[in-house]
Amino acid sequence: QQIASACVLYAKGSLDIDFCMYREVGDELVNCNDTRFDSTLTEGGVTNKPDCAANDEKAKRDACKDAKENTRIGQQTCGDILRCKAKPNGCNGLNENVCKGASGCNWIVSPPACSGARTDCSGLTMSNCINGCEWKSDAIT
Repeated sequence: QQIASACVLYAKGSLDIDFCMYREVGDELVNCNDTRFDSTLTEGGVTNKPDCAANDEKAKRDACKDAKENTRIGQQTCGDILRCKAKPNGCNGLNENVCKGASGCNWIVSPPACSGARTDCSGLTMSNCINGCEWKSDAIT
């Protein structure tokens, strides 16, 4: 209820960033654009909600950075939105030991180099998403 009341103030004050920002409520992240706040917004005299679509993907990624992996935003979890993914050419430049342990990478003895394409970075956390992997967001539909 506190968030719903704040949403009315954000909308009336043209505070679009605050209106569209996700906040943790229980085990989910919501913003004022959530349809569950519509009746409170209407009762508060809000007839036009700020448009959150343009920056919604970034707002979801930002909100998930500090949330648990199973925290939900709509039908997705933060684990779905943020994850460690293989980089294109992710084997290039890896040292021998790392190369030999990285899925999809092959160590070439002469000239010494790591080749191939890293194929699996799943399960790595943000802090150990390295060595041919990068932390990315999925396309959010």
